[in-house]
Formats: sequence, structure tokens, C-alpha cells
Amino acid sequence: MKKLFENVVKSLPTYRKENFKSNDIIVGSGKVQKNSHYIRSGYVKVYDLNANGNIKTIALLKAGDMFPLIWGFDHTPETVYYYKAMGPVETLSFETAELRNKLNNDDEVAKDAHLAFVYLAWDFMERIKCLQMPYTQEKLLRLLPYLAAKIGTKKNGKKYELDYQITQEEIAQLIGATRESVSAHLAKLEERGALNRSGSRIVIDMEYVPQEYIYELWFTNS
Repeated sequence: MKKLFENVVKSLPTYRKENFKSNDIIVGSGKVQKNSHYIRSGYVKVYDLNANGNIKTIALLKAGDMFPLIWGFDHTPETVYYYKAMGPVETLSFETAELRNKLNNDDEVAKDAHLAFVYLAWDFMERIKCLQMPYTQEKLLRLLPYLAAKIGTKKNGKKYELDYQITQEEIAQLIGATRESVSAHLAKLEERGALNRSGSRIVIDMEYVPQEYIYELWFTNS
């Protein structure tokens, strides 16, 4: 699916390469945003701020994804979330209006974009399913394939090492739990063999994750 997004962007009349440093806010919440971004390399954290000003991590994006997350639809140009570089990030920036015009006038590009939208829809359905799990340990277990696919690199067998040093607080935000609960249940999953932690290094072993929790399309394109 990654190539579908890139082909759509490169079919547009104009687009430009942009580079961001770690912790740069690429797009801010509540801003009028006429451009969208396709990620060529690196990782982007999507988050919001609650009433107390605390960060709430919504999603993680990787090379091949686009943002803002509702970039392809008719909507207010005011963005909903913050998009922050997790390390160096390179994007292709383009005008969202040009994308809409291209979709209306080029059937082949519209076909590619349709498949790309389906991919995005499934991506967020998996996030919703994770949040709907009744217990913290089940939420964590369902989150592991998401982390492996989004910020991991495949090693031997079914093991994925996370490239980004995600914190327990960020994990807690992703599943709607407390950091203390996440800490306790990560230890249990480590005993189970689903992950291994050594310092800042985290390796997820998909062998110990139920098959119904694994969205295969993530891994055929990772």
C-alpha cells in the first residue's frame, strides 16, 4: 500500500520534499492547513492535549502514511491533532486541493487512492478494537502488532525490534490505561515471551500474539 500513496502524490502537479528534526511539530492542532504530507522516512506521533495540557497519544505513523489524518476529504481546513517528528522525518508536501482535483479527474489515481483509503480505514479499525478490549493486558497484547508494524524492524523469525524508544506513558496513552497498570502488565507479557526488554531496547515476538490480533496487511508492506 505504501506505493499507492506515493504514486498518488507523485501524480500531482506540484509537491516538494521537506525535512524535519526530532521533536519538530510538523502540523499543529487548530491551524488552518492547506497542505498535506506523505512520509518518505521516519516516524510521526499524532497527539492531542487534554484540558489540563497533558499529551494524549492518538496514533503512530511511519513511512508510507499521510497526514493530517482526514487529508483527502472535504472538511474544515483547521487541523484536529498535533503531528510531531519522532526522530528525523522526510515528507513530500502537497496541496490537499490539488489532490481532490486529481481524484475528481483521473480515474486511475482515484482507484489507487481508494485502495489507500481502505488501508487507512482498517488501520484505525484495529486501533479502535484495541481500545475496546476489556482488560489492560488484552489491550497491550493487541497493541503489540501495531507497535511492531508501525515503529519496528523485522529481525529473525517473527521478532520485531522497535526503532523508536516508546515510553510506558506513551503506551498507556495509546490504550487508555494508567502508566502503573501498563508497567505491571508489560512485565507479565515479558514473562509470557511476547516481548523482551533490555535497557531501552524492546523486541516484540509475534509468535506469542494471538493470530486474530494481527492485521497481516501491516506486515506484508512493512
